[in-house]
Amino acid sequence: MREKEDMVSSYRPVIIGAGVAGCAFAYHLTKQNEKPIVIEKKAGIGGKACTGLVSKRITDLINLPKKLIKNRVKTAVVHFPNGDMEVKGKEEAIVLDREGFVEELYERAKKGGAEFLFNERLLRFVVADKVIFKTEKRTKKTDVLIGADGVGSVVAQKYGLYSKTKSVTQAFAEYDTDVVEIFLGQDYGYPFGYVVPYEKGTSIIGVGGGRPNLEKFLDFLGAKKVFKWQAGAIPVSYPKYSAFERVLMAGDAGGFVKAFSGGSININLMLAKIGATAVKKAYDSGNFSTRFLSQNYEKVWKNKIGKDLKDNFLIRNVYDSMGESEFSMLYDLLQHEEVKRAISEKADMDFYSEVFRTIIKNKKAWGLGLRMILKNPSLIRGFF
Repeated sequence: MREKEDMVSSYRPVIIGAGVAGCAFAYHLTKQNEKPIVIEKKAGIGGKACTGLVSKRITDLINLPKKLIKNRVKTAVVHFPNGDMEVKGKEEAIVLDREGFVEELYERAKKGGAEFLFNERLLRFVVADKVIFKTEKRTKKTDVLIGADGVGSVVAQKYGLYSKTKSVTQAFAEYDTDVVEIFLGQDYGYPFGYVVPYEKGTSIIGVGGGRPNLEKFLDFLGAKKVFKWQAGAIPVSYPKYSAFERVLMAGDAGGFVKAFSGGSININLMLAKIGATAVKKAYDSGNFSTRFLSQNYEKVWKNKIGKDLKDNFLIRNVYDSMGESEFSMLYDLLQHEEVKRAISEKADMDFYSEVFRTIIKNKKAWGLGLRMILKNPSLIRGFF
């Protein structure tokens, strides 16, 4: 534990941002007997628009209270321009009360000794023998700063880490279904649409783009009553660099999102545990160098999830290059028995690489792959 107040707050770990990534990092630091300070520009905890749809793996990553599980889903239906495809997972997916989940992480972190400062925006920081940071209310020092301040991160901008983003808008609406539905193609008037069953009679319905797109989609589905609107942005990138002298990146600020689906909850739970362990080792050794943090943070997460994050980025780039004819070709490809079998046996909500690499090795995929490379030559770096 660091020393006590006023001098103390200068040297305790400081986390910028109190969304899932920041609260999870704070919680795992308290488990390492550290007492982080979390600085959040908004009036309370929260984050972006998110369905809360996660794999069952979350129960291995954290002790999840049953009250936070709103639904369980085992089937997804993907709607292509030329047909529908049903996908059944080996295990049920979980639909979380996402706001309640962030609250749970926040309460656990507070109970462990984390301090939260709200309505306080990070303005700038410099790294010398310590990190000297200035907010709207104070100037302080810390031994290590964790940037979890979301899209448009002040911390990320310091290091020239810029992510392309895609907007998403969703609504909690009166709509009853027991399957996840995904709509691909331009027939609906937007890049993609999704429906996630939240609880009986209510679904989370969303689209890529803004509210006008979502209103068209709701009309298409016949969903008339909306209880709540949400909007946000998804980073579309691969986090090449995440460790610098006395600074770590986490969450959307660092690009730690599955670029294709926008999912990040399980990724950030994994990352928070890895990061907290790295920070603890840094304090124990007195070594906060780029090399030390890279070895104990960046190298570790890249070994565990790096390949899948990279493939997600490739899949997203392929998807963004597709038109109606390519979606139809993809649908035809997915009807082949060997491809269906690969999806059935290897599909994983968190880790796409194995099933993705299996599919693109299939000769039936080569025509589509060549077509996509001709449309977007930069994709060749991802395929080979």
